[in-house]
Amino acid sequence: EVPRPLLALNGVGGKSATEILRHLMKGGTIVTYGGMAKQPVIVPVSALIFNNVKVRGFWMTQWKRDHGHGEWNIEAEIDINNFAHIDEINSDGEYDWDQWPSRCCSE
Repeated sequence: EVPRPLLALNGVGGKSATEILRHLMKGGTIVTYGGMAKQPVIVPVSALIFNNVKVRGFWMTQWKRDHGHGEWNIEAEIDINNFAHIDEINSDGEYDWDQWPSRCCSE
């Protein structure tokens, strides 16, 4: 059986986003970065109350304004996502994905 995801990326909005929410693990996060359906993201109250789902938005233009237009580097990527920590990058520059589930989307 495939485990439910902790993180969902939504570029469409509308009914598809609501459907994605239904499949998230308790405590999971959905990040909306686009709205191709031109419909609002509807979040069921049950997802918020009983499943403790977090709903976030991301806008690249604003992120660039906040962080400058310099090179995109690993430190910037970690800052934008807050899913990894720099001390979890090994000497080869790779992230220790075994540690990711415990770090993803934590407050």
